[in-house]
Amino acid sequence: MTVNLKTIQDFFKSSGSEKLLFNQINDEINIFYIEVLNYFAKQNNNKIIKSKDVEDKTSLNLFISENIYIIETSNKKEIEKLINSEEKYIIFCNYKTFKIFNKNINFVNTYNFRHDLKSFIINILKIDCESLLYFLIEYPFLISSEINKYYINGNDYSAPSIQLDQQNHILEIRKKINANKNDLYDLYKNIKKEASIKKLNFLTY
Repeated sequence: MTVNLKTIQDFFKSSGSEKLLFNQINDEINIFYIEVLNYFAKQNNNKIIKSKDVEDKTSLNLFISENIYIIETSNKKEIEKLINSEEKYIIFCNYKTFKIFNKNINFVNTYNFRHDLKSFIINILKIDCESLLYFLIEYPFLISSEINKYYINGNDYSAPSIQLDQQNHILEIRKKINANKNDLYDLYKNIKKEASIKKLNFLTY
């Protein structure tokens, strides 16, 4: 397990008010780490929720202790407020802000995402499939759907061929899926759209 994955695992295991800081590179890599966060959250009976509202969620989380909020902000004052709160927060920010705060709180350097992705698949999920691994290194935002596809197909798994326009479309769908996981109907529609773009049979996906 990489240092980053161990940091994420320890964050969810801890009972304190720790904060976890991520530097943002792009949406594709963000989605990969959010899927990893979801995995470890489920292992510890937690639920992570993405939010843009620092003020409201600081108050709300006092009453819903099982929820851990992901906040995307590079505003230093907002981050200072989150750090000084008594709740757990996962914070995504730009690299400039990341370098200011990573000396004071636990952090994950997402520039190491290739090592984290490989370790997550091989050491955590116990999957030995080179074609899956190489595909996800190029398309890390597809980790959830491709892992599910592998579990269904096993050794018969084959990586999809994705064109640039399809890649951009699927990325937008993945972002919607992560933002609306509580809306089951919307979730179903977006997963079906993704499967259709990949020219897969949704019922066996």
